[in-house]
Amino acid sequence: AVVSTQSTGVEPEIFRVTGLMTFKAVGQSVILSVTVNGSPIPTADDITWAKMDSRNIPMPLSHDRFELNNGNKELTISNLEISDEGWYKCLVKTDEGKAEAPFLLYILGMRSIQESAVGVVGNSVTMSCAATYVENVYSGTETVINWYRYEDPDTPLDGLSQTEDSGTSTATSVITLTDLDWSDEGEYF
Repeated sequence: AVVSTQSTGVEPEIFRVTGLMTFKAVGQSVILSVTVNGSPIPTADDITWAKMDSRNIPMPLSHDRFELNNGNKELTISNLEISDEGWYKCLVKTDEGKAEAPFLLYILGMRSIQESAVGVVGNSVTMSCAATYVENVYSGTETVINWYRYEDPDTPLDGLSQTEDSGTSTATSVITLTDLDWSDEGEYF
């Protein structure tokens, strides 16, 4: 009889369902997800997630805002904070081999609207926002603050804001909505 020691399995493959780069605002939630293939099919025990530090060393996801779902194929991060920004990696490791998928999560900034803005239909209203960012990550780059509506957090409002960079890790932006109508009502960040 001939005994084979070769494996009949197939190396695991991993595919991002979520795009490589994801943009979310402070306080929102995000789901990073993958699909996996291989033979045998990788199980939840074969799939791990980590946030990469500045030296590309994986850090465990130990905070209660991090949750693994769908057989560890989805990483949900709730109530996003500035410190959540960075590279995340999903790793699939079986006896047949390993595969990984990186994700880059951008946090759009801290919102700090100094007061509620109330406007009258047909008139204008002005709002301001101060954003704080991590200097060592963004140093040497132009500071740009984009305004968004919570009803459409993936689409920046064009041509409405002016940004003033104080030369530190804080920038302030002012937005003026003119000729208000009822469709302008909502939360802005």
